[in-house]
Amino acid sequence: MKRLITLSIGLAALTGCEPTQAVLYNEDYALAFAGEGCVVAEGPTASIADGFTLEAWIRVAEAPDRMGILRLGGSALLWMDDGRVGLGRTDQPDQTGWIAEAQLADGRPHHLAVSWSLSHQGAFYVDGLQIGAGDGWLAGESLGQVHLGCNGPGADPFVGVLDEVRVSDQPRFGGDFHPSKVPYSVDSATLALWHMDGGVGDFILDSADQFPGTAHGVAWTTGLTRDSEAPEGAP
Repeated sequence: MKRLITLSIGLAALTGCEPTQAVLYNEDYALAFAGEGCVVAEGPTASIADGFTLEAWIRVAEAPDRMGILRLGGSALLWMDDGRVGLGRTDQPDQTGWIAEAQLADGRPHHLAVSWSLSHQGAFYVDGLQIGAGDGWLAGESLGQVHLGCNGPGADPFVGVLDEVRVSDQPRFGGDFHPSKVPYSVDSATLALWHMDGGVGDFILDSADQFPGTAHGVAWTTGLTRDSEAPEGAP
């Protein structure tokens, strides 16, 4: 049986909200977004000028419109729609940056990642398989405020489930790979890591202790990484 650890957090100092009880570790959970909610995470500015990896487990039944998965600071957005995935500027995400064809809106869990370094092109990966590449337009960006499940409040809202969202300051994948089906561990390249395993409350802890956040209009649900339909990835 897993051990449950709870913390009483001074949320007023972090978010201006009254404190609630936050769960540091629990059973396997994820966050369900219904097209109205978002997670906003504050944290120190962290540079990704030399390289980065953005990744998450997602489950989406349909995506008729563009949906924001992860927004970094005020300028970069990882997004998807019905048939595409992209990383672009927040003001024109589907007209800038990188775009690849990907059928993700099928109601099944998928691991999505995008990785880039100064010495290599960027690359998209779905379920551990490379699906597209891009150039280095994002060099010099920094994180600042992070949004999960939207492109800022009320913009490009996500409809589906997010789990195991990780931001790293170096490329983690140089080719096809097996997506991890166990919770990630914090290492020297981890800038932020949201396990989404709280299960209660509206405070989302970051295992890297950089970007704790608050959830608005979302619900806890069963985690994705151990789902029987989660893909195995590259052979």
